[in-house]
Amino acid sequence: MQGTFKLTILTPLKTLYRGTVVKLNLKNEKGSFQVLHNHIPMISEIETNITEFQTEDGDIKRLFTSLGMVRIEKNKVTLLCESGEWSENIDFERAESAKKRAEERLNRKNESGIDIKRAEAALLRAVTRLDLRS
Repeated sequence: MQGTFKLTILTPLKTLYRGTVVKLNLKNEKGSFQVLHNHIPMISEIETNITEFQTEDGDIKRLFTSLGMVRIEKNKVTLLCESGEWSENIDFERAESAKKRAEERLNRKNESGIDIKRAEAALLRAVTRLDLRS
């Protein structure tokens, strides 16, 4: 049997998940990484991503998570993110509209008043949400 660890995923408004898992896939500025039982202690920023984990029952869970922090210590992982959504809670039409708006802003990047970093972040969030569409 594979080792397990406790996982808690939190946003400022709610707890998205609390339970025992076998593995967790995250992404930081250096790339993707996986957390398993007895992972070394660490604290890291995380990137906007589809966060995936496997429960002790073998179920694979996937959700959208935005920028945040992860703390790993003694088989306990706490993921704090600005926002997070399960696919069934994502308004895909809204995400598609957000993607189009961000692309339009980026196409006008030479105009004054266009915040490029903000438009790029909005585009990444929209595309990541859309990637969860089944």
